[in-house]
Amino acid sequence: TQSTWGLHSSMDSGSVSVAVRGPAVALPADFDLASYISPYSGYGKIRRLQFIAARTVGTATSLDALRAAASEVQRSTWNVGLYREIMGQIALQSGAENASDFAWIEATERRSALELSRLQHAHTAARSSLVKEAMRTAHNDLGMHFYNIGNFTEARRNFLKTSQHRTSDSHAFERDMNVVRVDIASGSLSGVAATVAAAKKYAEGASPATAGKLHALAGVGLLASKSFKSAAANFLEVDGEMAPCEEIAPADVALYGGLCALATLERGELKRKVLSNIAFRTLLDQAPAMRDAVTHFLSSHYAECFETLDRLCVLLRLDPFIADSVEVLLTDVRKRGFVQFFSPFVSVDMRRMAEAFHTSVDTLEANLAALIAEGQIHARIDSHLKIIHARHDDARALTFEKAMQTGDAYEQNARGMLLRVNLLRADFVLRSPQAQTQTQSHARKGKAAMEISSSLAGHI
Repeated sequence: TQSTWGLHSSMDSGSVSVAVRGPAVALPADFDLASYISPYSGYGKIRRLQFIAARTVGTATSLDALRAAASEVQRSTWNVGLYREIMGQIALQSGAENASDFAWIEATERRSALELSRLQHAHTAARSSLVKEAMRTAHNDLGMHFYNIGNFTEARRNFLKTSQHRTSDSHAFERDMNVVRVDIASGSLSGVAATVAAAKKYAEGASPATAGKLHALAGVGLLASKSFKSAAANFLEVDGEMAPCEEIAPADVALYGGLCALATLERGELKRKVLSNIAFRTLLDQAPAMRDAVTHFLSSHYAECFETLDRLCVLLRLDPFIADSVEVLLTDVRKRGFVQFFSPFVSVDMRRMAEAFHTSVDTLEANLAALIAEGQIHARIDSHLKIIHARHDDARALTFEKAMQTGDAYEQNARGMLLRVNLLRADFVLRSPQAQTQTQSHARKGKAAMEISSSLAGHI
């Protein structure tokens, strides 16, 4: 199955082959792979290293990333299939013989088989005992074992089976968090947001750090589904701290949240929810470049803002969670910048506007034409003089048209009311058979009453 990360994974065998999706990334000269990857661990670290290797094929960084990934597989997992895959890629890129640690492979396979046999016996014993907690623990241990060897399908199935034997909300919370770990490790991010939402129901009274981790993971799932505004809302809810997470670091939350906020929030919201948000500001201080970009945008220093974002996005293109969305988000940020820049003016010289946005006049003109076609800017472009003129509606004509529409509506309502009054006076009303019978009965009773009154008056 093809994962959301651009990795082809076989969830049953644990083998993963990397396929480059998107353009290769030219790394800055001062890029330090060891520092960049240090906040992560486990499958989170391995997948990032594989992704970096796939985006930098043919460079020394690609080989370094693959070697680091192989070392992490040996250190933190028993995933022999993944180790073989990575070592094969190293041999292919370097042109050297396969330097796999065959002793580690043999020992790990033997240890894995013994552990699986032990866990299966424990599961059989638990099932015979009919004790719920024993059954839940057995399925949980099996799930962790399959996760460790890279069989994510079986891992997910066993974690979900713990639902049948849970006895408290904490067990349900543990189940959902384990399913999220499996889904992220396998690259199946489409259901992460829904699973995290389910976990939140069982996390009442959780620490701010745990709540922050839940918001961050939900944001990652929403980011994968291109729901950028909802993703921004979740990232901005992270309350300054986050429980340990092998997939994302606090600085990543600041980068994801800042970029999504720039692309989706209005100016007032951006200031209130990002820069004036004390809790999120703590995270933003761990990503000073993103903090500077937001500050420049709110100060209308667009050239500085986009220069900063362009530098940031080189590294974001190496991030498996946001790489495929970087260009879309940058385009949305630029669109918001164009709209905000132009809104106060009657006309603008596009040459000066291009300087303000650090772009060419032709590129700016194409972007402005697209915004006009989308209805985000009401203007017309003078391509010869390179001036964009605001198109303001004639207030007098609009007022006159509105007055005429109000008059027509009043006249129509008045005619309708008069027609209804005249119909009621003439008793020209359509009634149901039952209502008509009741009306005739009332009429007969009224006529009889009048006759009796007349007769009594004659006797008197």
